[in-house]
Amino acid sequence: MPGFLKKRRMIDVLCVLAIIAIGAYWFTSPYFAVRSLKAAVVDADEQALGEMIDFPVLRENLKDQLKSATDRWAFEQGEPEAIAGMALTWPIVDRLIDVYVTPAGFAQLGTKVDVPDDANIPFAALSGSFGAGILNQEDFVIDRGLRSFSLHIQTKNEKGDEIEVVFEGNGLNWTLVNVILPLNSQG
Repeated sequence: MPGFLKKRRMIDVLCVLAIIAIGAYWFTSPYFAVRSLKAAVVDADEQALGEMIDFPVLRENLKDQLKSATDRWAFEQGEPEAIAGMALTWPIVDRLIDVYVTPAGFAQLGTKVDVPDDANIPFAALSGSFGAGILNQEDFVIDRGLRSFSLHIQTKNEKGDEIEVVFEGNGLNWTLVNVILPLNSQG
């Protein structure tokens, strides 16, 4: 009987080790996913970006957010011209999202973009390697669910807006499915 007990004990130890390994993977895998995404952006690796990001879902989510925000803005203006202007502008924005929210477009986020400090454009603060800079910040929080996690990133603007990057579980990997922009912030 001692041989049976040794085998039983060995099986118990292996089960405990497997549970610990699964728990460690579940806890650490979001950090590895973010690190892999950053590396793919910095290396401009379109193939890796295509595997880590569900671009059709991301494009639809971004279109929904932007359409909702622009519609809300147009109706708050209370002028028919604003509503008509948004109706005419939306097909252009829709097409821009289709063109730029792609593996090639995301690969460009890691490239150096020099914008003069005195440039009168809203994104002047984003000069440099934008994608790598966002993912390089130390002030982010990972909010964890069982099959998803969100990366909350504080922007560097004066309002301290937050960008939420949402990943969903895809087998043993994580896939970026949404970037929730701070479009509801009052300015």
